[in-house]
Amino acid sequence: MTVRDANRVPFVPGHSMAVVMVAFAAEVARPLLVDTGALMTTMSVATAHRLGVDLERPTRWRHLVGIDGIPRRVPVVNPGRLALGGMIIPLSEVAVTDLPAGFRADGLLGLDVLRRFRITFEFDTRHLVVRPTA
Repeated sequence: MTVRDANRVPFVPGHSMAVVMVAFAAEVARPLLVDTGALMTTMSVATAHRLGVDLERPTRWRHLVGIDGIPRRVPVVNPGRLALGGMIIPLSEVAVTDLPAGFRADGLLGLDVLRRFRITFEFDTRHLVVRPTA
């Protein structure tokens, strides 16, 4: 991808929020809510199990404050990489926690990934536009 290139990632149909398909490691794509308020990308417990992650032996533990404002101790694992659109992004830490059922997403795409790029939300065309920063 050159500096002028933009990767247009479509929002998942049927969601009122910005949800995009993301794949961890070699896993099939899963829907993640794009969350500029989340410091760290998360995956659901079910996705972690699909990847064969041992949640009893994570890379480390971390306290995160959930959408409900309640802090939780969650496992942090190393998926190695994340695929977003046509890009492969190195990613060494992802928190494992489930979102409330109403979100219908398998996790959050957080600032740890988003801040690496120039991001534009195109709500009219229902795309997340991802460009390199320089």
